[in-house]
Amino acid sequence: MLATPPPRTSRMPWLVLALAAAFWCLDLLVLRSGTPDRLDDSWEYGLVAASLLEGRGFNTIVVHPPLWSLRDALGHVPVLVHGPLVPMLLTPVVALFGAAAIDGVAWIAALFAALAAHRTARLALRWAPPAVALAAGLLVTLSPLMIRAVHHDIALPVGAWLLALALDAVWRERPRAVVAGVAMGLGALVRPEFLL
Repeated sequence: MLATPPPRTSRMPWLVLALAAAFWCLDLLVLRSGTPDRLDDSWEYGLVAASLLEGRGFNTIVVHPPLWSLRDALGHVPVLVHGPLVPMLLTPVVALFGAAAIDGVAWIAALFAALAAHRTARLALRWAPPAVALAAGLLVTLSPLMIRAVHHDIALPVGAWLLALALDAVWRERPRAVVAGVAMGLGALVRPEFLL
């Protein structure tokens, strides 16, 4: 039995989405945070997206020490540390706007962070009063880990949204197993350790 009415009867998740969007606009537009460094995972995802566009497949010039022996003649290694979903999401962005588009990848990460906050508030509203749902969504947004992820690793906000989506699909009167399974499967394609 649900403790509160279903989320569709409350506007609280939409308020969380609006507040999260305002926060990310302040952070990325006014404070100018989020330009990826060459050591960031977001930058590497952009390199893999460019590699896909060039027809070289899931390869990268970022060589993690355990993969050093796997380099090819050009110094590229297969992408074994990260999942394939984020580079595939970034491929159209790189195709349309060029490699410089990766400098703005934090905006895409912020979109997924805001969606994760919205979905978390929606999930919390099933079990708690609206004030708790508001706090849950805002805590997702203001978490130092989420802020760092938006600035440096787009995979984590994407994974957070997929996890919240999966939990929201399962924790309801009539669970949506297919939606939860697809979200979990996509999450595993974001980062292999997502399933842990």
